[in-house]
Amino acid sequence: MDIFGGFIFLFILVLFILVIVIMIQRFSSSRYHEAGEAADERNLGDFGVPAKTLYTSSKILTLHNQIDITDENEKPVYQSMSKVLSLHDRTQINRADGTLVANMHRPFFTLHERHFVEMANGKSFTIASELWHIARHIIHIEELGWTINGHILEMNYYISDEKENLRSSVKRRSHCMISSVSIFISRNTKKRPLRS
Repeated sequence: MDIFGGFIFLFILVLFILVIVIMIQRFSSSRYHEAGEAADERNLGDFGVPAKTLYTSSKILTLHNQIDITDENEKPVYQSMSKVLSLHDRTQINRADGTLVANMHRPFFTLHERHFVEMANGKSFTIASELWHIARHIIHIEELGWTINGHILEMNYYISDEKENLRSSVKRRSHCMISSVSIFISRNTKKRPLRS
């Protein structure tokens, strides 16, 4: 029984090391970059020079979940605000000058993540996640036919339109307690790359 226990311990140790190596490799493949830094070469290869790059940052200790969206010069462009404790997860998105852009909310009960978006111009659409994906995250913007497709561990997401033309790339910062994202908006439309 001692030899069998030793093999089990060795197997668990090798499995643990393999998981750590995979996680380090995934985190190191993040394409996130800060405002003022050069864009990741892989982003430039996939997109070319971006039409615009936006950055988000959220405050940690606040009664409202607030996300500030800034441009390359760290100038505020948009702000998202939602209540910390809310049954319907209501979020309001405003321009920097305070003008309403959209309201988002989700149903009280749903099997998969679903948000309803009502734009200030009267248009509305639904954002819904697909179920049963372990490492991939697939979100559909139903009325537009757009898709957000990415890999949870790599923290890289792609937004493509109904013709699968790449519109934007969203990169999350790994190794950080504050949720930070760089949003790379494509100047050109091209087919989404097969990798995520």
